[in-house]
Amino acid sequence: METTFLNIVFFQFCFFLVYELLLRKETFFNWNRVYLIASSILSIVLPFIKLELFSRVIPEEYIIKFPTVIIGGNQEKLLGAAHFTASPLIDEFSFSLNSIWYVGMFFFTIILLYKFYKLVKLTQNNSFIKKKGYTIATLKNSEDAFSFFNTIFIGDQLKKEHVESILKHERVHVNEKHTIDLLWFELLRIVFWFNPLVYLYQNRITETHEFIADKYASKYQQNYYQSLLSHAFNVAKFSIVNQFYSSSLIKKRIIMLTKEKSNSTLKIKYVIALPLIMAMLIIASCGETYDKADKDLIEQKAASIELKEAPDYTEQTEVSFKILDEAPIFPGCENKETLEELKKCFSQSISAHVVQNFNTKLAKELNLTGKQRILVAFKVNTQGHVEDVKVTAAHEKLIKEAERVISTLPQLTPARHQGKNVTVPYSLPIIFAVN
Repeated sequence: METTFLNIVFFQFCFFLVYELLLRKETFFNWNRVYLIASSILSIVLPFIKLELFSRVIPEEYIIKFPTVIIGGNQEKLLGAAHFTASPLIDEFSFSLNSIWYVGMFFFTIILLYKFYKLVKLTQNNSFIKKKGYTIATLKNSEDAFSFFNTIFIGDQLKKEHVESILKHERVHVNEKHTIDLLWFELLRIVFWFNPLVYLYQNRITETHEFIADKYASKYQQNYYQSLLSHAFNVAKFSIVNQFYSSSLIKKRIIMLTKEKSNSTLKIKYVIALPLIMAMLIIASCGETYDKADKDLIEQKAASIELKEAPDYTEQTEVSFKILDEAPIFPGCENKETLEELKKCFSQSISAHVVQNFNTKLAKELNLTGKQRILVAFKVNTQGHVEDVKVTAAHEKLIKEAERVISTLPQLTPARHQGKNVTVPYSLPIIFAVN
C-alpha cells in the first residue's frame, strides 16, 4: 500500500510540474480547470491499473524481482511452520503509521464539518431572494461575497455599483458548478492530508475558478479590475466556497484580466499529458510486485516460497525449470512422488538452506537498516553441483555472503530432460529484513 501512495504522490508531482511550467500562465482557463481536475483523478486511478501489455515493455531481466526468501527477523517461525510472521517491531511500526494516517483523516474531516457548520450559521437570520437558477442570500453587516452551489452570498455593506458585477461573477461559479471542484479537493485533503501537492492543487483550482469568472464578468464592466483593487483587504479564506474578494488572488486576477489572450496554437501543450499518462501506466504496471513484496513480508507461507527462473541461457544442455521431465532432488526430498511435489520440495529446501546459513550478524557489522534486497542467479549443472553464481546487492559483503551460502548447498541429484541430465538456471531473490 505504501508503494501505491508513493506512486500517487509521484504522479501528482509530474502532472503538477507540467501545469506549473507549461500551462498556468496561459489564458486557457477552462482547459486548465479540466487539466487540474483530470490529473488529480488520474494520479489516483493510474497506480491501480496493471496492464500486462505495459508490464512487458521492459525486458524481464531489468525488472526488479522482490523477495522470495526472507532472512533476519523471525527465522524460526519461517522454518518451523506454515506462516512467516513479522517481528513485533515491524507490526508496531506499521500500526503506528496507519494510526497517524487515520487520526489525520479524522482531524481534517472535523475541519470540513466545521466549515459546513459555519456556512449553515451564515444562512440563519438572513434574507433570501429566489432567482432563475440561483438564490441570493444577503449577509447582514458584511462586505463578503461568495457562492456555494446555487446560492450567492452578498454582504449588505457592499457598494451598490459593485453588486451587479459581483453577481455576474458569482453566477459563473454557480453555472459552472465550481463548488463540486472545491469539494473534490476537500476530500483529497482528508485522505491525503500529508501530501503538500493536494494543497497546491487546491490553490491552483481556486485561482483558475476566479480567472474563469473574471473573464466573463469583465465583459460587462469596463472598470472591473478597479473594483477589485478597491477591495484589496484581508478576507478570511473559506476553502469550500468561491470567494469574490481574496487579497492573495487579486493581483493575479488583475494580471490575467489585462493579459493578452494566448494564441490558440499553444493548446498543443496539453498533448504532453498523453505520453506522461503512458509513462505512468508503464510504471504502475511494471511495479505490480512492489506492494506484493511488503505483503509477503508479513503473510508469506514458507510453503509458497518458490525459486524464480533466471533468463534463458543459450547452451543446449540448459533447460527451464518449468519444462523438466525430472526435477533436481534436494537431499531429503527423495520420497516425493510427483514432479510438482519434487519441484516444491526443492524450492523450499533451497530457501530453508539460505535462511539457516546466512550470517545475519552482518547487519550489525555493516550498520544495515530496513530491508536489504539481494538477487542471486546460479545453475545446477549436470553433475548436481552449483556453478556460475552471480549476486547483485548494495554491499560487497552481502554479495560475498550470498555467494558463500549458495556454494555450501549439498550435492544435488541433477535434473533430467528427454532422458539426459541437464543444467537448470535459477534466480533467487532474497530480502534481508533488519529489525
